[in-house]
Amino acid sequence: EPWESGASGLGGFLGGVSNCVVFVPLLSWYQDDTGSVGGLARLDSEAGRDRLDNVLLELIVAVALLRAGAGRLRSILPILMGTKDSEGRYGAFPFHKLSHLSHAPSRATNQRAA
Repeated sequence: EPWESGASGLGGFLGGVSNCVVFVPLLSWYQDDTGSVGGLARLDSEAGRDRLDNVLLELIVAVALLRAGAGRLRSILPILMGTKDSEGRYGAFPFHKLSHLSHAPSRATNQRAA
């Protein structure tokens, strides 16, 4: 679901990330191309597969705040996770799948970030 307005929506995220010193996003990509990054593999604005993606929106906003020196944010330190094993431990992030991500930016997400 795209962010809703109000304290629990994008405004709540903006208030939180601009008041923290370190933003630690959990970035996951599972075998079936799900997870916070795996889901981005289905985005391709040039192929007509575009939508507002909350994870991408959070990353765009956090990077913009960091670059602008706005708020207290000084660093972004992501935690990368792959598929869980049978004991519930996360495996290595599948860097080899990064080529599956589109080079075309998500227009819907970038419009919301602006």
